[in-house]
Amino acid sequence: MEPLSPFISLPNEIVTQICEHPDLNKDDLIALRLTCKAHGVHDAATKALGRYFRDITVLFIRHSFQTLVDVCEHPVFGRSVRRIMLSSIRCGRDNIHHKRVINALLVKTHPYGYNDGFPEDLRRYKATNSATWLKTLHDVSVRIQSYNSRAQDEDVFAKSGDSLVLLVQAFQSLARLDSSTNVGLTNQECHGLGRDQSFCAEETKNEDELWFNALGDTADMIATALLESGLLVTEFNIETCLNLISRVPVTEEILKTQEVTTNAMFSRLKEMRLELNEFTTCLEMFNAPALSAILARSTQLRSLRLGSREPPRHYSSLHTSRFLRSISSSYLETLHLYQLELTESSLGQLLAKTCKLKRLSMLNCIMFETSWISTIKQIKNTLPELDDLHLFSLTLCMVGAMPRLVEEYEAKLLSVINVRGHSCIQSRLEETIQSYETFADGISVMLVEGGDDDPW
Repeated sequence: MEPLSPFISLPNEIVTQICEHPDLNKDDLIALRLTCKAHGVHDAATKALGRYFRDITVLFIRHSFQTLVDVCEHPVFGRSVRRIMLSSIRCGRDNIHHKRVINALLVKTHPYGYNDGFPEDLRRYKATNSATWLKTLHDVSVRIQSYNSRAQDEDVFAKSGDSLVLLVQAFQSLARLDSSTNVGLTNQECHGLGRDQSFCAEETKNEDELWFNALGDTADMIATALLESGLLVTEFNIETCLNLISRVPVTEEILKTQEVTTNAMFSRLKEMRLELNEFTTCLEMFNAPALSAILARSTQLRSLRLGSREPPRHYSSLHTSRFLRSISSSYLETLHLYQLELTESSLGQLLAKTCKLKRLSMLNCIMFETSWISTIKQIKNTLPELDDLHLFSLTLCMVGAMPRLVEEYEAKLLSVINVRGHSCIQSRLEETIQSYETFADGISVMLVEGGDDDPW
């Protein structure tokens, strides 16, 4: 007890400075909090520990949901919560004994897995590393048991109906605190509550045999909980991927039968951020209809951020176009598009619906099979209230009819445009359009007169 006396005697201000020191990790703060509570010291550690609950990810297991309730009901931790993301990932337990599922588990612990392409490598490895191979099999067995346990926990939790009850309880606690909170769904579980007590999705794009994406069901649960709890959210976030298979592909018929409460919640949203892990070239886009339906329901959006974590891939414009055409709000004031492959028609239709737009940014976007100039002209002529324009690294893809020199010149013109003020925007865009047309006309003349030079 004696070594604690100097700490106990410290002024509250010093205790606060110690607890707020940036080098203290979570375990340090937990230890300090227990010490402060045990000896009646000014409990600054509890408030400092609250920073670890600002951004919460909740797994679809009872322990994770119950922990969320405990955090939100806490008088200090609850006030620290700023964002809650529900995992939409579920175990694909129906295929647990499938060879590909076992291989997906095995590949985490063994470099060859059950790779049919390298049978000799696998046999050689087993012969020369028997002890390691036995340990590998043991590790895989543990992973299968852990995965199966997670699946069983999900089944029991889903059948109980307690997920919605607990979520409403957590949201009600936040509503009473009148705190500013964002909610949403994600397929990233690496920082989820209760991760240390359950098998988790580490990297879904490499484990798609193990998981399916219950995106629509998760969005409906969040929507219902928000309405029943009375919690007002400032932004709805979606972080997901398109190529993670749904157990039942979402169809238009399924979407029509979803709860009316879902429409009511999304129709009052003012801000949304939809970020995809990556766009897939696969035509079987299981989650695209659910995402499109969410965008279509959000009729009052003022701000939308739509983009991808990964750079755009060729032929992903089909999927981007579906989302852009689904946007139904005519009240958009802020639109931020990043790392997308776009088409002139879908982007043009969106801009035509957003005449009240005040802030527009497009970063690292690709225009598919046509020039950006028509879009630049549309921005100049049809957005009378635009007051903030930021364009960065806009490029072209597969514009076969355009000379290479013109394509390069356009990319240079649109590498950076960062302008504020309506008159300044008009002037800058007019200058950009004239510069492009003058250069393009010059190239056309060269094609007619030059003969042998190849500008392609």
